[in-house]
Amino acid sequence: LTGDAAVQGTDPTRGFPTGEMMADGWGRTAVVMPGRRRIQFSDHENDPTRDSVLSFTEDTEYFKNARWFEIPGSLGLITGIIFAPALGRNGDQGPLLVFCEKGVRAYNVSLPRETWTTVDITSTPLPETGGGAPNSLVARGDDVIFTAHDGRIMSLKAALRRDEDARLSLFDNAVWPLYAGGDGTHLFRRWAARHDGRTLMTVEPERVPGNSAEEPTRVRHRGMVALQERPSVVREAPVWDGLWTGIFPVCLITGTIKGVPHCWAISLDDDGVHRLYELGTEGPDVGEVPRRIETLVKLRASDFDMPYRPKPYASCALRLDEVKGRVTVEGWWQQDGRAPVRWFVANETNDDCWRAVAGSDDIQVPAPLRLPRMNPPAPPVERPFYEVTPWIRITGQVSFAGMAMETGEPKASPDGINTRAAGKEHCSEIHCAPAPYGYNARTLEKPEPCL
Repeated sequence: LTGDAAVQGTDPTRGFPTGEMMADGWGRTAVVMPGRRRIQFSDHENDPTRDSVLSFTEDTEYFKNARWFEIPGSLGLITGIIFAPALGRNGDQGPLLVFCEKGVRAYNVSLPRETWTTVDITSTPLPETGGGAPNSLVARGDDVIFTAHDGRIMSLKAALRRDEDARLSLFDNAVWPLYAGGDGTHLFRRWAARHDGRTLMTVEPERVPGNSAEEPTRVRHRGMVALQERPSVVREAPVWDGLWTGIFPVCLITGTIKGVPHCWAISLDDDGVHRLYELGTEGPDVGEVPRRIETLVKLRASDFDMPYRPKPYASCALRLDEVKGRVTVEGWWQQDGRAPVRWFVANETNDDCWRAVAGSDDIQVPAPLRLPRMNPPAPPVERPFYEVTPWIRITGQVSFAGMAMETGEPKASPDGINTRAAGKEHCSEIHCAPAPYGYNARTLEKPEPCL
């Protein structure tokens, strides 16, 4: 990234080569090259003179003078990579594990870089058990949970022991009957995450109709299985919380906000709409009123194709759709690169808020769009502007369909006035600046609500 712009470089010594999967550990970044057969490592650890720590040198030699590490053909294509925990509890990190279609390859990159040309740092700890999905790899204590090539949920330590004694039961025996079946067509799309003392793994992928000719079908999962990480019995015996259903996850996302861990699932619901759900401590938060999620949208700066002419504000309309439950819409006005200032706050608590109602005097729906809209009040503009960047934060379940703004003198509208939520007056206090997580990014303090 250069400022706000993404740049694709062509110089192999300055930036990342094009790849398909990445992992970072031991001061290095591993990149799976196109074709999923070769791996390169960054060289920034021993080259502090470079402009960026994200540097690669493609002509750096590896073992036997190779320019990259290549997976043996017997293992198939790479399906995922992860730096393992310190399996022997020696150090903070273990080797790079490369999961392939028919086995697992390990790279001991902790060895000094100068020895890589004379010492083979690779091994194959699992020659017959491969991986099935790049996003299903999760480090769990001193172990790794993954989806095997046959769809079974595996533990790396248990798989190593079972290679030595095939009589041992499989790791997921307790929940395998709940999600067994399928031909493995969509196994590559499985996701996993750790949250709230559990490891969650999406299961039962299914194909559903798409919404366009370019995407005639889409894939979602019918549920998740949950592995308990605080078992009340022997540590080696996995304890499962069964199958979680109620949403149809496409992917799982984790993050920490102000020191508190969170886990979200993007679900492709039955009506064909992707929605964001937060997973609670007792299972998926999928009741009649899902937890309100904040979405911050920074729209592109616009000079309305008049870059050198000052422009007055005339009007604005926000198009909203699929509104359910209580929804809050907040706006900030950023003019000519200055700090954003509070613009408006609008709240609706009616379950049918902003819905089109025949004969309603509150909502007028333009015929071509058939979408409800709201008209915020005039922003805190004391002089004409050259360029403006609106910020919109939506809390609740709603689809943000777009925003239209006019400059110049207000124009008469055949639809008439249609403000359902006029919004409150703005304030210019510094704590009103937009923050992605609802608190001041500098002080990490929750701001008082603006009145």
